[in-house]
Amino acid sequence: MIYYRDKYVDLMEDICEVIKNKDEYDENYLKENCDSYFYSELIKNNIPKKSYPCPNSEEYCEIFHTLDMGRGIRAKKSILKNTKIGCYIGVLKHKNDIKKEDEWRYNYQYAINNYIVDDSNNHSIMSIMNHSSNPNVTIFFHLHRVNNLDECHIVCITTRDIEINEELFIDYGEEYWIGYNKIYNLKNQPLITNFFQKNK
Repeated sequence: MIYYRDKYVDLMEDICEVIKNKDEYDENYLKENCDSYFYSELIKNNIPKKSYPCPNSEEYCEIFHTLDMGRGIRAKKSILKNTKIGCYIGVLKHKNDIKKEDEWRYNYQYAINNYIVDDSNNHSIMSIMNHSSNPNVTIFFHLHRVNNLDECHIVCITTRDIEINEELFIDYGEEYWIGYNKIYNLKNQPLITNFFQKNK
């Protein structure tokens, strides 16, 4: 499991320090340098200040083939609301490090502006979740302990109770569709097939 390159160790440590001692930092500095979602969660004290173990995705989820959206993930068993079902695994890197044309598909905005978690080479279970404008999974930042070091990880959490075999969805966000439109011609096709809304 790789979460960051060696040159970003200091950045990861700084993020963990901010989470634990945010009151020691200038609020304007944090607002300017942090991702807006991370900042709002930090100010609301929604980011835990103690380390949590990484959830095991395979305990809750499995990959399956959807009718017309390729692969997706579904629940292996009933899952309660607010269950941590897995982490978005990847390499922490600066946006300027992105080289491949389609790497944007597997990137997730990290806590600091201009940094992303790149899962283009890992393809963890959480990166296979399909999009819905009415998702049943969201993300949180949590402190996790890995090899005796605290790391700030992106954790996927259910927003309601999930039934067995129900597909899990997340909202990809506006930046994903901006990247999508740069690569693909969408004039003759919809952005996404929203299975979750169809099946309600």
